[in-house]
Amino acid sequence: MEQRSTWWKVVFWIGIIFLSSLNVWLFSEDYIFLESNIFSNVYIGLIYLIYLISLLGIWGFVYQKKVFYQEFWGYIFFIIIVDYIGSFIINTSIETSTQEIDSLSTILGLLFLVLGFFYFYALYQYAFKMKYLWSEDD
Repeated sequence: MEQRSTWWKVVFWIGIIFLSSLNVWLFSEDYIFLESNIFSNVYIGLIYLIYLISLLGIWGFVYQKKVFYQEFWGYIFFIIIVDYIGSFIINTSIETSTQEIDSLSTILGLLFLVLGFFYFYALYQYAFKMKYLWSEDD
């Protein structure tokens, strides 16, 4: 079993701190459930729940621990990647059609794209490439 670098652990905990501060801001200002449509709110709630569960997978990747089953993480990875690509396409088309794109939104978009790459890389590795972890019998 290979040892995960300290860099991944630092990035993981900085990401947790960033996400917790972002969640406090989102929930305090009621930015999450803007729609009056109950189905849209249920979808948003389920996606946030799946993203929170996926943090257990990232933790498992960083600290090389088994959490749930390998197949479970494959499904979670697929759901998240489809949602991420879909929201990226929808937000880009809405943003360009309704307002000008300023430099701050461009920088934040690129930042989330780079952070998303590391997030997806870790989740992909955990779900599909860490065969030695899933084949061990405890």
